[in-house]
Amino acid sequence: MMAHEFSLLRRILKERSGIELSEDKMDLVEVKLRPLLNEFEFPSFAHLTLALTKPGADRLRSRVAQTIAVLESYFFRDKTPFNYFSEVMLPRLMARRRASRRIRIWCAAAATGQEPYSLAMLLDEASQKLDGWKVEIVRRTSPKQRCSRLTPGSTASSRCSAASRCRC
Repeated sequence: MMAHEFSLLRRILKERSGIELSEDKMDLVEVKLRPLLNEFEFPSFAHLTLALTKPGADRLRSRVAQTIAVLESYFFRDKTPFNYFSEVMLPRLMARRRASRRIRIWCAAAATGQEPYSLAMLLDEASQKLDGWKVEIVRRTSPKQRCSRLTPGSTASSRCSAASRCRC
């Protein structure tokens, strides 16, 4: 995969799926996507990336996103973005939306659902600041991800204990 192909792929994934890849992931992405070249009969990554830009490529874009996505999910997976959200992004959102007192959060590629629940827990911790606000979390999953697994009372105890360890 050439650098310009990877750059285009990164842009498409971010715009369409909310998946943000760092520049150092090119080799990993190439390994993960190589089977798709055969599946869709592309002779090269150049052909794959070109096909992704064409109208009607939704099925292909979906398969690429599913192949790249991390399908592992647990509460507060990777503390850094959650800390950034609560310490930087939430105050900025509140300042920008002060007039409407509405915040809508898109949780992209939410796997089995612990990520949006983690965001909800962070928002609950900030509930005094958010009194009188309407806050909505929208969970985005791909078709092959397990959308219905996380329901109230069904979360595995190991996942809950991991959440407790993260928040202590």
